Amino acid sequence: MPTNKAIRAQREKLRVEILPVSALKPNRSNARVHSPKQVHQIARSISEFGFNNPALIDGDGQIIAGHGRVQAAKLLGIEKIPTIRIEHLSESQMRAYVIADNKLALNAGWDFEILAIELQNLSVLDLSFDPEITGFETAEIDLLIDGPTKTQDDPLDHVPSIETAAVTRLGSTSSRRSFSLSLLADTTTRLMRYRRRCSARSRLDRRWRDSATIRMRDRP
Repeated sequence: MPTNKAIRAQREKLRVEILPVSALKPNRSNARVHSPKQVHQIARSISEFGFNNPALIDGDGQIIAGHGRVQAAKLLGIEKIPTIRIEHLSESQMRAYVIADNKLALNAGWDFEILAIELQNLSVLDLSFDPEITGFETAEIDLLIDGPTKTQDDPLDHVPSIETAAVTRLGSTSSRRSFSLSLLADTTTRLMRYRRRCSARSRLDRRWRDSATIRMRDRP
């Protein structure tokens, strides 16, 4: 294990280099994938906050960490980005670090109480940007801030009573057809509203169960 002195010496050698995006080579062994949606999210973040997290590269310009940021830079038409060259690792260490850089960040969790407070603070500010730039969708932000709420009694959540007054003669084909169509329409509407009501909660639950959807980086 490196001593503190060796770590300090290595850290002092690190420097930020501004390099052309075209000069950076993707790592074919990188198992981390970025969906188009996430790349667009990263691009929005870079547009708003700047390219604050340099890509890590090896001595040959191959990307070690930051594939998503490089893709976002290409999407934005950015020609040059900040990079940090890592040259003190062996080949085996480099391979392990590529995995560790992604996985260790995913092992982090959320303090949802603090997160809700921070999102609440943002919600009352006069922002010049969309709060979804945080990576959370509006419905998820609402759920985090407001918490689970009891749904109000909605008439559409109840199956129409069979005892309602019949417009046609009881037992006739017309009355049965009318009731069936009414029941189908009400049931469909009820299901659609229920799905809309739960969709945000379902997305948030997936985030809680699998923090792999959230990239948290905490670099020294």
